Amino acid sequence: MNILTKFSKKQIATVDLGVELYKHYLYERENNLGQYSRFATFANTTDNSGHVISFKDKNNIFSNMLADEAYEISGLDKERFGIRDAFAFQTFERAYFSVVEAVINKINAKTEIESALNFAEVKSIADGDSLTFHIPSNHLLSVSTVANGVRSVHFQNLWEEDITLNPKRKKIGVKIDTYRLATGMYDWGWLLNQVVKSFRTKLQQEVINIIYGAYSTLATNFKETTYAQDSYIRLAERVAAANGGVTATSVGTKTALNKILPTNDYMKMPIGREYVDVGYIQAPFGIPTLKLEQSINPNSAYDFALDNNYVILMSIATDKLVKIGTEGRSTIRASKEYETSDGTNSYTITDSWDLKIISMAFFGIVKVS
Repeated sequence: MNILTKFSKKQIATVDLGVELYKHYLYERENNLGQYSRFATFANTTDNSGHVISFKDKNNIFSNMLADEAYEISGLDKERFGIRDAFAFQTFERAYFSVVEAVINKINAKTEIESALNFAEVKSIADGDSLTFHIPSNHLLSVSTVANGVRSVHFQNLWEEDITLNPKRKKIGVKIDTYRLATGMYDWGWLLNQVVKSFRTKLQQEVINIIYGAYSTLATNFKETTYAQDSYIRLAERVAAANGGVTATSVGTKTALNKILPTNDYMKMPIGREYVDVGYIQAPFGIPTLKLEQSINPNSAYDFALDNNYVILMSIATDKLVKIGTEGRSTIRASKEYETSDGTNSYTITDSWDLKIISMAFFGIVKVS
């Protein structure tokens, strides 16, 4: 069930403004490589006078609307209780963060996750429902040559299966000065991006690691222990052919992808500028690439979270390689046991998901180092 169905039109407008603020932030602050250029319209919202609303002003408007809706939902008298005192009431605190939850859930909707991880299929359900994926056959059928009186047709079973995922809880812990938060002294675009990016990064790590983990069990014809130009092209062609002729895409980190280079020096010369500009070739040998954003493992000596030694070859347009099941919605809850004396409050932000390689599509992996 969508939580927005319980909100008034004004509360829904507050949620929509929060989503817009998040996208405005991405366009204005993190669009270094043009990956968020599609959000340009959110940075050009105008007021009733036709003036473009700046990010700072939009942030203040959202903060004020968020506080107003918390007063409205909780029934607390705004004239009697200022924002600092209002957070002492559990009903106000819960109302305030219920709107923030709705913003996070709209940002983390099924379509948004699939856009960020376009080789994964996502299914979202309400708490307690079943996350069952139906996996159809993807094998090409044998075509037999026959003549009168000759019965040589090969009859094949169309294999299919239903597989159920079991989501597990994932949590983030944050300390927040709620007074600074509610009075607009925090950058809401940054805060929302940090929460969403943290969950997305963790999800990507799990997706990629489960694919890399399949390397040892792959059939010999679908893995290469070292990179060589001929074997790389042959594997890409095999993956495409096995998936009905759907072009294979190379997926890996920048460090992994920069190993995919022609072996002939004369062939390297025309692509030198592109390699210098982006650090890898975007379509070597006519095989498109998809760069994975690298991340750092928490509580480590800044170790990379994604292995730089593998490149995956997959036909993205076929049955998605990884299935992700999300359950319920993101929730924000106060953690009173970690209450501090410096004016900050501790909160946990919880999400639930599970994932598996569940696909009839074929894929290959090249160990590049």
